[in-house]
Amino acid sequence: ENASQFMERLSQPEGFEELFMKHMYNPLVKIIEAYQPMNLRSDEKWNKAFAEAGGDHFTPLIECTGYDADCRILEAAKSYDERDPSHTPLGELHWGKSYNN
Repeated sequence: ENASQFMERLSQPEGFEELFMKHMYNPLVKIIEAYQPMNLRSDEKWNKAFAEAGGDHFTPLIECTGYDADCRILEAAKSYDERDPSHTPLGELHWGKSYNN
């Protein structure tokens, strides 16, 4: 009986709206409001943030300009393709509108 009442309530716009607001909209608003973007406009700030995020465990594979999405494969990527043949080869991936080797 409770399940039937619950489904009947959800089938009404007001019931679905209540559920959506409580479990989707309100949590998403809290996430958006809590977001604090990092100001990484200088290489020094970028390097510090990268190191704090575990930079020793990452290897840059591509470099992009960020203005026109022109990207190029870095030397480290060539050995990465050889070390891990299970991933999609970098030459088959595309970023932005152009991709240069």
